[in-house]
Parts: sequence; C-alpha cells; structure tokens
Amino acid sequence: MDKKKIIWIVLAILFLSGAAAVSEHMEAASIAQNGVERDTVGGSERTETFWYQVDGQGKKEFTLEVSPQVLSEAEAEKLLEEARTEWEEVFLGENVSAEQVNTDLVFLTQLSDGLVTARTTPDQLTVLDEDGRLIGEDIPDEGTVVSLETEFSYEGYSLTDVRSVHVYPPAVSSEQMLEEKVAEAVADAEAKSREKKTLLLPETVDGHTVQWGMQKSGHWAVILLLGAALLAALYFREKEEVKKREKAREAQLLYEYPQMIEQICLLLGSGMTIRRAWEKMVTAYRRQKERDQIPDKIFMEEMAITEYEMKAGRGERECYERFGIRTGAEPYRRFAAILTRNLSKGNDDIRRLLEEEADQAMSMRKNTALRLGEEASTKLLGPMLIMFLVILAAVIFPALENF
Repeated sequence: MDKKKIIWIVLAILFLSGAAAVSEHMEAASIAQNGVERDTVGGSERTETFWYQVDGQGKKEFTLEVSPQVLSEAEAEKLLEEARTEWEEVFLGENVSAEQVNTDLVFLTQLSDGLVTARTTPDQLTVLDEDGRLIGEDIPDEGTVVSLETEFSYEGYSLTDVRSVHVYPPAVSSEQMLEEKVAEAVADAEAKSREKKTLLLPETVDGHTVQWGMQKSGHWAVILLLGAALLAALYFREKEEVKKREKAREAQLLYEYPQMIEQICLLLGSGMTIRRAWEKMVTAYRRQKERDQIPDKIFMEEMAITEYEMKAGRGERECYERFGIRTGAEPYRRFAAILTRNLSKGNDDIRRLLEEEADQAMSMRKNTALRLGEEASTKLLGPMLIMFLVILAAVIFPALENF
C-alpha cells in the first residue's frame, strides 16, 4: 500500500479517536447540568457508572441503576382500564359467549405492549386451570359456573376484575370420536392377542375401513440430501483447486518468461536458428533434470513437447502455434506469434523483436516484484494498526482520567 495512504489512514484514526474522546468528555461534563436521561415508559433498566468529587478531592466511582420513566397515577389508572378492555376482547377464545363455554379460554398475561401484567385465577381449578384449559372429565353434563378473578398490575398500581362463565364439557367432533374408537379397537386387539406371536390390527372400526402402514423414518431422504451436499461440496472444492492450480501455473509461467526470452536471444546471438536454439535449450534442460540440478520448469516442459512434435514430423509453424496455445499465457502466445511470423518473413527482424520482448518481460518482472512487495506490506498493515491502537489507548485513557 502507498505510504501516503497509510499516513492518511493513521491521521483519520487519530482524528476519530480524538473526536470520540472530546465527545465523551463533553457528555460527562453535561451530566451535572442536564442530569441523567431515563429510558421512556416501558424501557429497560440500565447501569451507568459516574465519578464524583467532594470538595475538589480525589475522584471516586459511583454505579447507579437508572430505572425507566413511569406513568403518573391518572395515567396508570387509564392504562389499567385499557388493559382490561384488551383482555375482555380475547379471553373467550372460540366461545360465542360467557354463558356457553365448551372450548379453552385465553388468559393473556402481558397487555398494553408488555406494560401491564395480568393474572387470572378460576375458583374451580378442577374444572378450569389457570391457563384457561378445560378439564373435561370433571365437568358435569349440565355445566357449572366458574368465577374468574383477574388482577391487572402496573408498577405499584392494580385493578381487579371479577366475572363468571358457564362451563360445559368440551365439544367432541366426529373426527375426535372416531380417533378415540380406533384407539380403543387397537387397545382391545392388543390385549386379546398377547398370547399370539403376531398382533393383527383392526381392519374396520365402527363401520369404517381402516388401512394400516408402517410410519417411515425418512432417513433415506436425509442420507440423500447429505450425499448431494457432500458431492456438491467436493465438486466446488475441486473446481477451486483447479482454479488455484491454473492460477499458480500462470504465475509461474509469467515468472519464467523473461528467463526463456533471454536464453533464446543469447542463442540466436551466437548464430543459431530458432529451431536449433530450441533443441539446444531442451537438451540442456533434460541433462540438468537427469542430474537433479534444477526443479521442474513449466515452459521447458512445454518446449520439450514442442521439440518432440517437430521430430515426429509436425510442421514447425504449427508446433510453435500449439506451444502458445498450451501455455495459455498472453506473453507466450505473443512469443509464438513472433516465431511463426519469422518463418513467413525470414530472420531479419526476429532478434530485434525478441530483444524488445525481453525488455518488456524484464519490466513485467519488476512490476510483479513491486506488486508482491505491496501485498506483503499490506498484510503487515493490520498488525501495525493493532499495535498503534494499543499504544494510543495506553496514552489517551490516563489523560482522560485527569479531565
């Protein structure tokens, strides 16, 4: 990264940290004049830490639990009335009226956006529980009257509502009745066949045909999904690996390009033809490889393939074109184009063109080195900024305590 950018970043950090410090100091100084602002009604309690001095002596720390704002008495009474109205609108649930209750009631516990707490207590908990659910087995067929006492409370204020409901046994649908009969038939079949090896489930219940099947676990679908996810992950991972290998190959080819051009130029300068220089480089590379004197070089491996193709009888022009296509990198395709043009127009300009290409390749290598250096410095910028912030904190915090 450019040094000027680093300096601007450091200055921006210093400015922001200084502005934050000044803002905190001004906010702390305004506490004595403006007081501590509470959260609005219904807000939450928060903890604030202050400092104070008595007669200019040393600073001491003080922690205060700041409660939210509360309503006045008149406002609280109005709020409780509104909460009771809200409770009345929903407590019957699916029942039509309080005189005919045969489904569960709805007892809300939080009303008015959570400001009011409600607690409903039936006088017959064997018929109706505190959650409003009917207890069917204890309700007589003629029904029974249940008194409901609901207390609405907000802070220190409360309001009590008392009303009655006529509760009847829960209405049972035909579907529920059939389910109960199926359960009874299965229980009866299970009890009668305990001495037998096989339990036969009932095929008819109350005149209805019943079909049975084993409930599927669905494990096959989970395995299928996990397998598909694994295959997709492996596929995309392989694609990423291929991209990384291609990128690394291209980077190595670009790094090796100036060396190839320089060797070709040196051999051409000694009076060799392109083909003879090519064979000379491949022969030297093979000899060094046999002695383990150099690592693998991609451009030399491609040149070896090209030499083999020329010896096999393929045309020299075609071999150079195939060399450029196989390497794939732009400089190599440009180099192959120079060689094929040389075969068409002669050797007059080949050396000059390759020397110009060598100069461009050297400039490219320098630019690559600069780019890699900048990337390395950018990676070091993060740890440097962290160290800078730690030092900045160590300097600013003691100064703020002295304000």
